[in-house]
Amino acid sequence: MFQEAYGKGATKVICSIMLFFWIYDIDEAYAQDRVHQQLYWTRINLQSQIADKWQVNAELDNRRFMHPDKEQQIIFQTQALYTLRPGMLGGAGLSLSWVYTPTKTGTMVVPEIRPFQIFVITQPLSPRLLLQHRYRVDERFIHLHDGMRLTEGYRYNWRFAYQAQLSYPVAAVKPGSLLKVANDIMVNAGKNIASHFDQYRFYLGFEYPLTHRWATEAGYMHIYQQGRQNILVRDVLRLSIYGRFGGARYPR
Repeated sequence: MFQEAYGKGATKVICSIMLFFWIYDIDEAYAQDRVHQQLYWTRINLQSQIADKWQVNAELDNRRFMHPDKEQQIIFQTQALYTLRPGMLGGAGLSLSWVYTPTKTGTMVVPEIRPFQIFVITQPLSPRLLLQHRYRVDERFIHLHDGMRLTEGYRYNWRFAYQAQLSYPVAAVKPGSLLKVANDIMVNAGKNIASHFDQYRFYLGFEYPLTHRWATEAGYMHIYQQGRQNILVRDVLRLSIYGRFGGARYPR
């Protein structure tokens, strides 16, 4: 009962705050030019249960443009999660990102250091349908540059993210198979931001177990993202490989 009430209450507060900033910037966003892009993302995610209530995760994510086929971003992240109560996890981690940015003379790789905190609530809506709330706060340290090369120092800002994901088992395909539908909204905060609105994501995916430890997932993601001087509308095909060890069962 507490879990259900807390999940609904916290979700309303977070969504209200994010919706405020989204509406605040929506007129400006719609006035900007849109750039349509197609990408494909591949990632491997490893999870290990190291104690009764503790688990650690590590993930490597490679993001590339389709046309032409070139690097867009590489992200490595690791996190530790603690089971606060059944269906409720809290933890912290660190992401390292490298964004490949075109310049007049080639490509500049812009690094980012991103500590984060995460809180996850999983609610059963029915015997088979699960709703997962994921709240995440990023402290973003992005390397400074002049558009051509890296310069000394980092700029800092916050990013707040909320994800709602529905998972439904499809045992008719194979026990352990899951159909997933997710929505993400992310907003920025701080002095060094161009817009409060960061991005919105819609995702539809299907997870298929390969063995009791390994699974794969294929999906489509639509992203509406604030760029430096325009709006990026991205269509993404995503392929994931999951590895679970020591009984880890973190909902992804």
